[in-house]
This record gives sequence, C-alpha cells and structure tokens, in this order.
Amino acid sequence: KVAALEFGVDGFFRDEKASTFMDVNIKSKKAGLKEILSLIPGVYTEKLAQYDYSGIVQFDLQIKGQVGDNESPLVHAQFSTEKASLAPKGTPYALSNLSFKGSYANRISKSRPVERLQIANAKGVLENQSFQLNLLMEDFTNPWINVSAKSNVNLEILSKFYIPDTMEGMWGQLVVDAQLKGRVKESNS
Repeated sequence: KVAALEFGVDGFFRDEKASTFMDVNIKSKKAGLKEILSLIPGVYTEKLAQYDYSGIVQFDLQIKGQVGDNESPLVHAQFSTEKASLAPKGTPYALSNLSFKGSYANRISKSRPVERLQIANAKGVLENQSFQLNLLMEDFTNPWINVSAKSNVNLEILSKFYIPDTMEGMWGQLVVDAQLKGRVKESNS
C-alpha cells in the first residue's frame, strides 16, 4: 500500500558487476484518479492544480532489463481510465465521461529503439458535444504520428481548458473528422 492505494508488486533485482538486472511488475487495482496523481511529484502535475478532476484509473507497469551507465531496462505500461471528468476551477464547464485505454513503451524493439505511445478509443463529452480520439506516436525525438479525431466543440468553452499563449480568445464551433498520419517536422522559417 502507498497512501492508502493498493498495488500488486512482483519481481526481483539482481546486482551484477557493472549494472543491476531488474524484472518488476506493478499492477494497480482500480483506483481514484486523484489518489494516483497524488503519488506523482508536484513538479510533473503542477498544471493540474488549476482543475478539478475525478475518475477511475488502472495500470500495469513492467520494467525488465539491465540498469547501468549505458543501459536502461525495457519499460512497458498499459493504462486505462473510465468515468473520468476534468473541469477548470471556478467554471461551470466539464469534460465528462472520459474514457480511454493506452500503452507506452520506452522502445519498440532492439532494431527500433524508439518510444511508442498509444491512446485508443478516447471518448468524452464537453457541454453535450462528444469527441473521439485515437493516437499512435512513435519516436518522441523525431515524432511519427497516426491520429484520428472526431468532434463538434464550442471553441469558447474549449478555451476554458486550454488556450495557446499566442491567442487572446477563441470563438465559434470546431467540427473535426480527420485522420493525420506521418512524420512531424518543425519548420525552420
């Protein structure tokens, strides 16, 4: 137990000359989103302080391999959430009925040593307007993405959750039914 949350932990560590071998599996039982996030250091969750949030989270984390100066183990995580909600503090707006399943690996294989993040069947509702999202991202330093999204969202309400620094405000309706696939490149101009 950590902070009243129960985890199943199984595995071992083996100390070797120049490194340590580890094979650890950590599983959560269904847990509250607030309780899970309370375990993460504040520097990583400080932006969440401006929101009220709730929901159920489940994850399975596997760490296996050598840990040393030039070696890092394989990290693989599967996670999901259901019945989650997110609302900016002091507003009547909420992203509700959020649910998704996802996975993360710090490398796909020995021949493809790049990260992979997948979010599948992400769904939710914002002020009676639903949205759906699927995301696959590989190689975080030179990202390749495959994302599909469907939404019909009021931009003024969406701006209560996030607005880029370069914008003063957003208004209107954003209707999206799109799929993007390919390498993300920064423009030098």
